Amino acid sequence: MADADKNQKPDYSMVSLGEVRGGEEILLAVVEPMNWENGGYSVKGFQKKHLIACEQSVSRQCYSSPRRLDFFVFEILLGKSGRTAVGVQSFNANALRNITSGDGINQFSIKDAPIVQRGKIDFAHAHIGFSNEIAHATINKKNIQAAAIENLFDLFGKSGAVLDPRSRFPRPPFLYVRLSEIRLAVHRLHLWVTGKGREFIRLDTDRRKSSDSSPDAHA
Repeated sequence: MADADKNQKPDYSMVSLGEVRGGEEILLAVVEPMNWENGGYSVKGFQKKHLIACEQSVSRQCYSSPRRLDFFVFEILLGKSGRTAVGVQSFNANALRNITSGDGINQFSIKDAPIVQRGKIDFAHAHIGFSNEIAHATINKKNIQAAAIENLFDLFGKSGAVLDPRSRFPRPPFLYVRLSEIRLAVHRLHLWVTGKGREFIRLDTDRRKSSDSSPDAHA
């Protein structure tokens, strides 16, 4: 039972703002040397196990802000010594979904995945990863997945330079009067009234405690 709890994934639908739409701008935190080295992207920052599980973390720009990126993303990633923030890479959700292999198979997917960070819910959090066809390829799997990662890097290159996070958002007060910002405020109020937000945080806390207390965690 402990193993089942430890491996259980959060029920994102409890607090989700809905699926990632095609026109959305997606932001990837770029940190050296985690996923950036010598002026370019590092393959080690895009581990195949995370892409196969569709668990490569990104943020939905419409539900984020410079302050939220700092709190939920950069302050956590930079907690490990030797890391330096480079900026954020922006790309379009549809452009990601439209990356195809030579035989026309879509190589990537993106899913909404709000998570709890530092006791608060990051509603902008999402996951990208290989499509099912690429993740579960049976022939030339390593080569197919390596080619997909190269295509991902190519998308980043075509989407523009890595820039300061603040350049990806309108300036206040316009930042906080976006339709997406209003929707987020209404959504938060709904979760507070129904108690679903507190329940999501409680379940996350229980999962973390279960994981920390499991024999594998102390091996």
